[in-house]
Amino acid sequence: MSSYGHEPSVAEVEEFASRIKRYNDPVDSLVRIYYYDSPPLREQLVRPVSGTVLNLATTPSFSPNMTRMATLKRMDYFAVREGRLTCHGWKLRKSGIGKAAGDLIDDDFAPDIQQKGVDMKIGLDIAWISLEKIADRILVVTGDSDFIPALKLARRNGIQVFLFSLAHGVSPELLEHSDRLITKPANDI
Repeated sequence: MSSYGHEPSVAEVEEFASRIKRYNDPVDSLVRIYYYDSPPLREQLVRPVSGTVLNLATTPSFSPNMTRMATLKRMDYFAVREGRLTCHGWKLRKSGIGKAAGDLIDDDFAPDIQQKGVDMKIGLDIAWISLEKIADRILVVTGDSDFIPALKLARRNGIQVFLFSLAHGVSPELLEHSDRLITKPANDI
C-alpha cells in the first residue's frame, strides 16, 4: 500500500479495509480479506564502501513490520499471504549519481531488495475463489497488469471484479477485465 508513502500501520490497514468493504453488497457478505506482503529480511549485509555489517533485523523498520504482520494474522476475517524478500546486492541511490568512485559513502547505496511470490499467490487466490465459486465479487487493490489472466478467469466464471487503483494509472487492458473501477486515493475511498 505504497499510496500512504510509508509502510501502513495495522490501524491504517484495518481502516482501509473497512472503507473498501462498503463496496461489497450486501456489506455483511464479506468472506475474507487477503493481505499480501513479505516479512522483512533478517540478513546481515556487508556495506559496499566501509565493509561494515548491516544487520537488517536491527533496522528501525524491522520490528514494526514484524508486529504488523503478526497482528494482521490474528485479526478477524484477515488472511495474510506471505511472499519472500531476496537481496541482490546494492544499488546506487540518487545521492551517489555523478560522484567519483572515491567520493561514494555507504549512504549512497541501498540494499537491492525484491519481493518474490506475492503476485503468484494473488493470481492463484483469485483463480481459486472464482473456480470454487467462493464469492460473487472480488475487490482487488492493484494497478498491476500482471493480474489480467486471473481477472479474466474470475469474470468468465461469473465473479464481479471491482478494481481499486488508488488514483494510480491503470492500463487499458486491466480496465477491460474489471467490472468497476474505483480511482479514489486510499484516504478517500
